[in-house]
Amino acid sequence: MKNYPDDVQHTKERTPDALKKVTDAARRTYVLQIEFQVADEKEMVWRMAEYSIMLMRKYQLPMKQYVIYLRDDEPSMSTFIDNRYHKFSYRLISIADASYKLFLKSGNPEVKMLGILANFGRDDSQKAIQSIVDQVKTFTKGDFARKQVF
Repeated sequence: MKNYPDDVQHTKERTPDALKKVTDAARRTYVLQIEFQVADEKEMVWRMAEYSIMLMRKYQLPMKQYVIYLRDDEPSMSTFIDNRYHKFSYRLISIADASYKLFLKSGNPEVKMLGILANFGRDDSQKAIQSIVDQVKTFTKGDFARKQVF
């Protein structure tokens, strides 16, 4: 048997990328957390578990957590902890698996721009990119906002 120090003080300050209180069509209320990730981080499952516990404690609501992986390679990071004493999981979505057309359905120009990172499928890449740029220009209100985007 090995003794560990009994002081487990660990100060953590976390800032989620996106955090919203959501009430869905079935009138279920939960906290939605979205993290955008550019590295295939092996410790991500522990970070998301920390977020989950800290946010559930703070807001006293269930959590729905998503990590959106922003690279075109296949992520290998674990999405769950499953042992005898603890079970936890989050959803991992690879943007490369999503069609760029999905992002073009949004009315938000910033969301439309995420289409650049998505999958063009069989569409010609230059035409797909031009479509994204055209839609962003169309949905960007005002000359000032257009200049910020382009």
